[in-house]
Amino acid sequence: MEKDKSKNNKFYLTLVITMMLMLGVGLLPPFASVTPIGMKILGVFLGCIFAWIRGEIIWAGIITIFLLPAYGISTVPAQFAAAFGNNNIATAMACMVFCYIFQTCGLMGEIAKWLISRKIAQKGKYWLLTMFLIASYILSAFAQQAISSVLILWALFYETAKQIGAKPYEPFTECALISIVITGCAGVANVPFGYFTVCGLGIVQGYDPKIIDTYFITHALTILIFAVIFIPALIFVLKCLIRPKTSAEFKTRPSYSIKFTSAQKKALFFLVLNTLALIIPNLCAQETFICQFFVSKMGTLGILLATCVIMMITRENEKPLLDIGEALNHMQWELIILMGSALTLCNLLTMDEAGIMQTIIAWFTPLLGDVNEIGFIIIFGLIVLVMTNCINDFVSLTVMLPIGCSFFIPMGGNSAVLLAVGVAAAMQGCFMPSGSVQGAMMHGNKTWIRSKDVYKYVFLLEIVFGVCLSLAGWIGIMLF
Repeated sequence: MEKDKSKNNKFYLTLVITMMLMLGVGLLPPFASVTPIGMKILGVFLGCIFAWIRGEIIWAGIITIFLLPAYGISTVPAQFAAAFGNNNIATAMACMVFCYIFQTCGLMGEIAKWLISRKIAQKGKYWLLTMFLIASYILSAFAQQAISSVLILWALFYETAKQIGAKPYEPFTECALISIVITGCAGVANVPFGYFTVCGLGIVQGYDPKIIDTYFITHALTILIFAVIFIPALIFVLKCLIRPKTSAEFKTRPSYSIKFTSAQKKALFFLVLNTLALIIPNLCAQETFICQFFVSKMGTLGILLATCVIMMITRENEKPLLDIGEALNHMQWELIILMGSALTLCNLLTMDEAGIMQTIIAWFTPLLGDVNEIGFIIIFGLIVLVMTNCINDFVSLTVMLPIGCSFFIPMGGNSAVLLAVGVAAAMQGCFMPSGSVQGAMMHGNKTWIRSKDVYKYVFLLEIVFGVCLSLAGWIGIMLF
């Protein structure tokens, strides 16, 4: 009884503080370049962040849809469309439906039993985690997005955790799931032909048309240097500094031979098929039919939906292999609402009428002056890293690249190194739900991770990321 009363008191305290932030900050006088509209948006943003930290996701996210229109900013239909009608949310939902079959048919459990019977996995938790991180990096790099690879590897990790005795909310479990996301985001920046990188290339070419001559090799080698440094450094920091505890047992187990059922074989076939459809087109030249059809026309969303439809019409024991009704019943709606409201808030934060971005740029720009090339590339990467963790990955890149080019290229710096560092940093929008879909996914995964722990561990691991990226940028400047 007392516990219930205490929970109610905590809830009402969270509600009061959230509403005070949402309604009160907008009444404060504007500062710097922030406008009165910007103050209202900032208030709603801070209120949401506080509520999300306290674990109140759904009502805090829904409030943004009608509170901002009440302020005269946009309309409720426009806010709803921006929150749930964009490609990122649709892709995440399609991926959840796609991944549902692997959990229900027992495929991930079977793979998990085989995985923990390997000698390298039995050496300890950090050897097991290293395998997941390498898989996340490679899959995300070639698929050119981290959403599907992260959700699939999370599903595999859940089953692996059950087999070894690791529990939800344990420090190691949370660190492992968060590290998979951070490494996957890093992998997206790895290949020079990725959509995110190509968008950045278009911006840089306006300042340095000759970048295309050395771009591919410079970008690939700079990010390869980073990858070689980052994953071992991440494991080292987790093992020697953070030292997350776990109840998992790593003991010698007999070698396990996988025995797939008919449903599991079909599910594995579609998993491989979907993965190849995401990876192979990205390896083809842009003018080929495969690239044009699968990348430009279908995209990740189209490939996922097509695979789901094929699984629905595939029969297993006179039933659909993928039951769409059951998949939708098990949809993580908290996560969807969190992602939609966070990304909508991000779009409003970057509005010209708000003046928030202009203020951030005015704060950061002086830091880029009066330094040499190495100092510049380090400061530039760290600024983008801070921005993307608070606002949005693509916005941070498109805002900071022109500023970086206007300073760095006149110094004689290699613009391809600048682009590589900028893209790698911009992909790391994991600290706040507004940073990226991946960031919202972690905060919304209430079954395995506490939202407040996301802030703690992402902060620590992003410091590791920043140091490794700075080191890679320094080596890139020295080499190129």
